[in-house]
Amino acid sequence: MTHRLTLHNLHIQAGTRTLVQGVDLTVASGELVALIGASGAGKSLTGRALVGMVPFEPGVVDGTVTWTRPDAPDITVSPGPHRTRALAQLRGKGVAWIPQDARAALVPVDTVHRQVRAALRHAGRPHTPAHCAAELSAVGFADPTTVLRQYPHTLSGGMARRVQVALALALGAAFLMADEPTTGLDRPVQARLLQTLAAIRDRGTGILLITHDLHLVRRHTDRLIVLDQGKVVASGPPSVLDHHPHPAVARLRGEP
Repeated sequence: MTHRLTLHNLHIQAGTRTLVQGVDLTVASGELVALIGASGAGKSLTGRALVGMVPFEPGVVDGTVTWTRPDAPDITVSPGPHRTRALAQLRGKGVAWIPQDARAALVPVDTVHRQVRAALRHAGRPHTPAHCAAELSAVGFADPTTVLRQYPHTLSGGMARRVQVALALALGAAFLMADEPTTGLDRPVQARLLQTLAAIRDRGTGILLITHDLHLVRRHTDRLIVLDQGKVVASGPPSVLDHHPHPAVARLRGEP
């Protein structure tokens, strides 16, 4: 069953300044799409808007997000009186956000076990210790029982990000939005996290990866979208990085 997440005509303003202008993007089940660009291009802002973390007026002045489901009616989030209800339907089982500082996003006074159990219970799924451990195993933890007993402050950056992915999957999210998930991690930890995301993609979850790491993009993504000054300037397979003539893409390649 193919789910599809579509962002159409996103415009974001701060006062009279336009930050994001007319951005369109789509992510489908089992697809890993990279959103790339220079610092300040609007990547994280676009990702946050996808999950309703940017307010309307001021902020988002136009744009719709549609979750197309094969077995249920579409859910569309757009400006208007029904936005709050639609967002509540979209978040969790539709889209989950993995922030850059995953450790800070976890509840500091709860063990990992309590947080995974709460996510499973919220989704109406079995939430025994064995089920909680299985969620951590699914994101690559070799000793999930030990991790379940830990508190967020005892987790490394890479562990915290994998726990965040586990929480998203426990909720049954069809899509993950990961904001610079490899930033600050050493290469071996990055590799483990990327292996986790690739395995989740292969099991059918759609992933939008916000990143500036071109090595990651070339090796692991199915498609990419390049933003420059809040606009989409290129899109396509990773090979687009090698030949697209737009100056922003050339700068990403290291050309003057």
